[in-house]
Amino acid sequence: MNTTVAIDPQIRAQDDEQLRVLSILYLVYAAFDALSALWVSSVVAFGGEQRPEAEAAWLFAFVSLVLFGLAYLTWLASRALRQRDGTTVIYLAAALACLSFPLGTLLGAATFVVMTRPSVKASFTR
Repeated sequence: MNTTVAIDPQIRAQDDEQLRVLSILYLVYAAFDALSALWVSSVVAFGGEQRPEAEAAWLFAFVSLVLFGLAYLTWLASRALRQRDGTTVIYLAAALACLSFPLGTLLGAATFVVMTRPSVKASFTR
């Protein structure tokens, strides 16, 4: 059953603007995740006298890989928001962002609020 929803142009413009802002915020959030991963990696590589032991270095490497993965997922969500495609990636990135209090929680909650609107859902199903 293919139903088309008639959406007011003013509401569509508001949705487009909010999705654009969310896309930019996800890019900034991805950059913070990537910088965090680089910082953790630098502790292992260039720690000097305060370099972690070999066992702890594996933990730092794992945390760094997880942060790089989150940065990539967040970047994918930003791209999906711009292209109006891939709601699963957007919802996954929003859910994981909610775990990072307080900024990630605000970003994730705002994403859920915007993405659950019928007018936004209609723009993603085109």
